[in-house]
Amino acid sequence: MPQRITVAHSPDADDAFMFYALATGKVGDPDLEFVHVLKDIQTLNERAFRGEYEVTAVSFHAYAYLADAYVLLPHGASFGDGYGPCVIAAESAGAELKPFTYELADPSGTQVLIPLLVLIGVAQMAGDRPAAMELLVLAGAVCGFLSFNLRSPWRNRALVFMGDTGGLLLGLFLAWYSIRLAGADASRIRPITSVWILAVPLLDMGAVMFLRMLQKKSPFAADRQHLHYILIDIGFSVGQVVGMMGVASVATSALALLAEAHGVPEYVMFAAFVGLLLGYLAILANPGILARLPGARAGSPVKVSDSPG
Repeated sequence: MPQRITVAHSPDADDAFMFYALATGKVGDPDLEFVHVLKDIQTLNERAFRGEYEVTAVSFHAYAYLADAYVLLPHGASFGDGYGPCVIAAESAGAELKPFTYELADPSGTQVLIPLLVLIGVAQMAGDRPAAMELLVLAGAVCGFLSFNLRSPWRNRALVFMGDTGGLLLGLFLAWYSIRLAGADASRIRPITSVWILAVPLLDMGAVMFLRMLQKKSPFAADRQHLHYILIDIGFSVGQVVGMMGVASVATSALALLAEAHGVPEYVMFAAFVGLLLGYLAILANPGILARLPGARAGSPVKVSDSPG
């Protein structure tokens, strides 16, 4: 009677490929019978801790706690020394293929730092020292990040990638402190002023999401329709794009504080912001407009792809 061995793995395509020959009987041993169990990796991790299967796939993190119970096989892993995921194409990319660079690193850092500095001043004026200190700590962290990413004669590329998680977390902090400072009893600013302080990231996010919906795509789809990508694609360097967007952020923050100081009605500031949003949307929908800017590369194609890279 053949010995039964349970082989547990995920239903993912890579695992299905690895065990296809065993599952279909194309290879095997008459003294062995293989039974396949398909479960998600978290379930397999949990069952491995209970020792339910003779052979099982587990995450590399889980194996650190299972090394005394399971032997790591020299085959069957999704990646290892000399093999693993790779990028393939149906045809040669030729000269269009270029090394990956962290194009997002500088814009996202500066677009957080400038509003943070403005909000620190707002918190100080409102007498909210705890908020000012917390914002100062965040600003210090962003400065540390930028120290590895701002272009200079000694560094022509970013060294650290913030990623969606970092960007979303910083965006959450900005939104929270803006609401907190604008809604406080002793606040020196109104809610619409906070919107203008965060104008550049809000305009870019709102216009891009609306544009995607007009194109019948998910508002969360990844593409190169953000303003900084368009500017890079028409020939501006990352440093130039960072500078332009930084100036825009300083300008909108200054306008917000001037409007606040002169008592401009909220409805006027709101209408102006909506008009600016529509103008921003028009530019993203017709990126060729930006190709006329001084310094843009003549005849530069403006790419609108389904991926951010």
